Parts: sequence; structure tokens; C-alpha cells
Amino acid sequence: MTTEKKTLPLLVLRDVIIFPGTIAPVFIGREKSLNALLAAKRIDDGQHILLTTQKRQDLEEPTSNDLYKVGVIAKIIQTVKLPNNNAKILVEAINRVRLSNISGTDMFVSEYTITPDKEVTNLDALNNITIEVLEAFKEYARANKKINLEVLNVLSEQRNPSYICNLIASHLTSKIDTKQPLLEQLDIQKRAETLLEIVTSENTQMDI
Repeated sequence: MTTEKKTLPLLVLRDVIIFPGTIAPVFIGREKSLNALLAAKRIDDGQHILLTTQKRQDLEEPTSNDLYKVGVIAKIIQTVKLPNNNAKILVEAINRVRLSNISGTDMFVSEYTITPDKEVTNLDALNNITIEVLEAFKEYARANKKINLEVLNVLSEQRNPSYICNLIASHLTSKIDTKQPLLEQLDIQKRAETLLEIVTSENTQMDI
């Protein structure tokens, strides 16, 4: 995939933020979202779609102004039809994207530009803080019943700081407006530092 601006159907998420490199299920019930899914499947290989999150979770019909302008482009791995004209898809987020010119009545369509992480200038410092983040998250995960501890096994096998931070961020039970800045941060070092602050704060609140 190139960094040139392209257009794809846009699927709006209500209460989840999906980070690059992660795989996640998405439940679809709103008509605009179903239309976006169907349209995505008719384009080229039918495997890619844009994902972003609405700023307020209580809005049933968000407008383009209600959406975050940084999301991800994702590969549709699996689609399952559910009762009542709903659907469940499994997606793999490939890259962070910046959205522009979001439009559409029956569904959202958006132009997008891939925005990769900035080049790492101090790998040793990044590796050190990533280790700190990982240790803090281990405590967080063990104290939080909503997190499947299998993720700790997955993390223990990883060496990529960006992926480690993204995977940890995706498992946080924090609010959307806390997690969105992590997605938008292009500097991996700063993302790791912010992530460490969030996890440490959560651990303190849980008296770990």
C-alpha cells in the first residue's frame, strides 16, 4: 500500500478503538455500517475497509463532524451474518490512516492517507520504556477480570515496541477519549510514555 490518497467505505465504531497490527471482532447493526461493509466487499479484492470511532457513544446517527479523523485501514478476515440483519466481522488493522472529505448519506465514504510511525532515533530508550509498560500491564491485566490473560503469553513472544504498545492499548478498559490519542501518536517513544502513565494510573486506582 502506498501513501497516496485513496477512497474506501468507512465503518464507524461506537465504543472501541482498533490499533494497527491487532485483530478484533466488530459487531455491525446500524444501516450505514452494513451498507459500508457491503460496499467494501464490492471494491477490488473486497477485503479492505476504513474504521474510525465516533466521539460520543450515545449518538445513533453521527455525522462526519462527530467522528475522529484518525482511524485505521483494515483487512476483513471473516464475515458472519447474524439475525435481524446484523453482522459480525473479524478485522485485522493494517495501518493508521488520516481521514479527509468524509461524505455520504446511505453510508460513509472517506479519502485516506496512511500515516506510519516516525523513525525511531533511540532504540535503547524505547526498548527500556517498553519493558516498563509491559511489566505495568502484567499487573493491570491480572487485576482486571475483563482481560484474557492469554494476551500476556502473546506479548511475551513479541519484540516490536510499536506492536507491543498497540496490543496493550487495545486491551485497556479506559475511555475512548483516553485511548484515541494513543492511536494518533506517531512517535512510538511518546506513545509508550503516555501508555505507561495511563497503566500506572489505573494500577494506582486499583490499589495494585
